[in-house]
Amino acid sequence: MQAQKTIAKPAALEGKGLFSGQPVSLTFQPAPADTGIVFVRTDLPEPAPIPALVSGVAASPRRTVLTNGTASVETVEHCLAAVGGLEIDNLRIEVTAPELPNIDGSC
Repeated sequence: MQAQKTIAKPAALEGKGLFSGQPVSLTFQPAPADTGIVFVRTDLPEPAPIPALVSGVAASPRRTVLTNGTASVETVEHCLAAVGGLEIDNLRIEVTAPELPNIDGSC
């Protein structure tokens, strides 16, 4: 069995949502083995975890939306592409708005 990977220390970035223009901050946190990739909406009254699972994908035009109950996070595709490209298995991604920042459009 291959060892799972996470990041060594937290990293953060900020920008504006592509569709909403709303300011948003992301904080990438190391996560224990078997956590998977989990977005956490920290702007809600209670932090809401949203696992990056196919079963949580909601239909939406021109963007990928992940949901968990009533909580959702949008435009996650570039972020998830970068995480996958780095072969990271476990990561907590704290987000302060309903949409990830656009930055320069790359991952």
